[in-house]
Amino acid sequence: EARQLIPAAEPLACVNAATYALGSLAPDSLVAAFGKRLATETKAAGQWTASLAETTVSVTDAQGEKRNAYILFVSPTQVNFVIPTGTASGMALIEITSADGYVTSVTRNIAAVAPGLFSVDATGNGWASGVVLRVFADQSQKYEPLVQYDSLTQQFVSLPITINNPDEKVFLVLFGTGWRWRSEIAAISLRAGGVNLPVQYCGIGPLLGLDQMNIELPASLAGRGNLVLEVTIDGQTANPLRFNVK
Repeated sequence: EARQLIPAAEPLACVNAATYALGSLAPDSLVAAFGKRLATETKAAGQWTASLAETTVSVTDAQGEKRNAYILFVSPTQVNFVIPTGTASGMALIEITSADGYVTSVTRNIAAVAPGLFSVDATGNGWASGVVLRVFADQSQKYEPLVQYDSLTQQFVSLPITINNPDEKVFLVLFGTGWRWRSEIAAISLRAGGVNLPVQYCGIGPLLGLDQMNIELPASLAGRGNLVLEVTIDGQTANPLRFNVK
């Protein structure tokens, strides 16, 4: 039996899942939606699915093409999903239908690029979420953490990155969403402490909706301490995050 669809009276907020900003959303980017009666239960999926706890998400783009979105998490007040591949740029209608037929919708702008970087505390601010990749002279590699959790203060504490060995190359590997459909490398600007940073990679990450960038840290940053990373991709600015250099 078909569910009776009940239009929602409550507003729906769909934001970049990394920044929680209300800007544009990009195809294949991670989105967090907040509202009421979005699902009849709380449930996380072991893998992305088009229906979770009988909650579904659809995106109708500016060309009138309607696609179902993959979902990872649902609760009565939050749904995490990915903007479908191929969603056209322009205004799109996002609709969330819960198991009881309650429909919540909002119109949002879709852009090819809408970058957001994940922070370690999941607020979109503070210390960057990622790892350090150290490449030695013999081409062997080692991954190092950027931060550690201090159980006494219940806060993340930065771990300074050492970059003073000329025989090593050190890369900052960061994760975010909304930039896999960028144009050319030349359209990417990365700066920290007034220094332009070389981009080794900027594209698809290891998981659905997750993007990755690898940034080489030049020796000129040695001893600079806490630095703010400034990222602009195709003219779109990401949220600034911090890292620490010894």
